[in-house]
Amino acid sequence: MQLDKIDFSNGMWRGLLTAEKSGASPTFSVELNGAVVEGTRISAGPSDREWVIDIPIPNHAIGDGVYTFLIFVEGNSAPVGSFCISAGRAMEYDLQAEVALLREKLEILIRAFRRHIQNAATCRRVTGDKIHMNWTYCASTLSLGASKCPNHTPIFLRH
Repeated sequence: MQLDKIDFSNGMWRGLLTAEKSGASPTFSVELNGAVVEGTRISAGPSDREWVIDIPIPNHAIGDGVYTFLIFVEGNSAPVGSFCISAGRAMEYDLQAEVALLREKLEILIRAFRRHIQNAATCRRVTGDKIHMNWTYCASTLSLGASKCPNHTPIFLRH
């Protein structure tokens, strides 16, 4: 099943539910914070395998914060669709916190990548008319190649 948004206005979210085969109207439910949203409706769509669903937005879901609606069709454990409503001053702080967290994770990845680059270097060895590429690595000194790490034997991995 596939769910596409048609419209969201006047406190009503409307979507088009499309099935792979024609058949009886599916049973669906909508959850908000783990509770079932009441007053949902389903009606016939443009074809015999399409249905229009109407989801009324409860009053308690209109306010500061983020509200995520999950749409389930009977027989599927995963939602076929979802939509969010976000508003208010609290939303600004949520976004700022999320961006700050993403920046921290990016910095962790950048540091890990730089360590990886410092730990790995390529060396070439010519055998006849072929060039073989190897990676050298020494974890204890964070240095490149055998010549910069006299106390440790580098690990050579085929590339």
